[in-house]
Amino acid sequence: MSKSTNSNFLQIIQHIEKALNPTANAGTFPPKRAGHNWNDPKYPPARIGATPMSKTIHGNWATGGEALTKVNTTAANVNRSFFSHLRFVTDQGNPDNEQRWPDVDDNVELKPWEIAQVNYCKYYFPDKYKDPEKMFFGVPVKEGVQCDEYPFASTKQGAGKKDGNFSIQAVDKDHNQAHGDALTYFYADFRVVTDNQFWVKIVS
Repeated sequence: MSKSTNSNFLQIIQHIEKALNPTANAGTFPPKRAGHNWNDPKYPPARIGATPMSKTIHGNWATGGEALTKVNTTAANVNRSFFSHLRFVTDQGNPDNEQRWPDVDDNVELKPWEIAQVNYCKYYFPDKYKDPEKMFFGVPVKEGVQCDEYPFASTKQGAGKKDGNFSIQAVDKDHNQAHGDALTYFYADFRVVTDNQFWVKIVS
C-alpha cells in the first residue's frame, strides 16, 4: 500500500501503520491491559484506565514478522462479532460512566439493521461521531463513518483470536470502502484463498 498512490484510503494505511508499530500500538483501541478477559466481547476494556500494553500485531513485511492467514467468510464474520454487531457494556462497575450499547434491555429484540449500528468505535472514538444524523437507543448513527479493523477480519489473526492483539479505528466511510475494494482485488488478483498467507507492506 502506498500513502501517495492510495491516498483514497490513506486513513486506513495510517491506522495499519500505527497498529504494526510496537512502539506506538499501545495507544490503539481497544487498549490491551493485563488481566482483561478477551473471550467475552460484551465487556470491552475501559477507554481510560491503567497504562495499556504494547500489542503483538502480525503481518508486517518490513520486520519479517508472522504472516497473516486468509480465512473464509464465516470466520471473518466471527472476527467482526468481537467488536461490531453486538450488545456490549462499557465502564462496567463505574456508576458514573457505565453504559449499555444499545441502551435497551437484553430481552428487547433488535432488528438486523439496528444491531448493525453498534460497534466499539462509537465508544472509543466519540469525537468522530459528533453531530450524528440520529440516535438509536443511545448509539450515534453517522452515515459517513465506519469502524476499520486490523488485522483484517478476513484473516486468522483478527479480533476473534481473543488475545487483544488487534486495533480498531473510526474512519471515513469512503476510505474504508475504497480499501475494502482494494483488498478484495488483491485477494482475487493474487489468488489468495483460505489458509494462504500474506504480509502487508506500506510505502510512501
